[in-house]
Amino acid sequence: MTDKPTTVTHDEDLADTLIAISVISKRLATKSRRMTTMSQMKKIASLLSELEQNNRNILEITERNQAIRFEIQDLLSPKETKVEDKQPAPTFTKEDVRKVLATKAKDGFKNEVKALLKAYGAESLSTLDEKHYGAVMEEAGGIGHG
Repeated sequence: MTDKPTTVTHDEDLADTLIAISVISKRLATKSRRMTTMSQMKKIASLLSELEQNNRNILEITERNQAIRFEIQDLLSPKETKVEDKQPAPTFTKEDVRKVLATKAKDGFKNEVKALLKAYGAESLSTLDEKHYGAVMEEAGGIGHG
């Protein structure tokens, strides 16, 4: 499971890159409206729309791939653990998770919070399985520190 933080960082970097591309494309569209003909503007708008849709598709695929990787890692992880090696996992309540995710979303990481929930099979916190609270809390701590 040591690959998990690297994977998350890589996916967070990809998400940050996609967001940056979207912002740049919108700025270019605004600038181009002042300098191009109507037919060029329509073509540029169409291409930018396609680019943004492609970015959304890439982000969805990345989120799904991350969920698949986590599921494979869970299936491949050893099922038996020596009693003395097993550390009790910290327990978190839904309210603990809500506070952390709300803070991250408020700090401008709403897309990353949504992606994190989706990676654990949830559309929102209310549909997140309690067994994932600890992992979500751990990964949420890394959001914004990439």
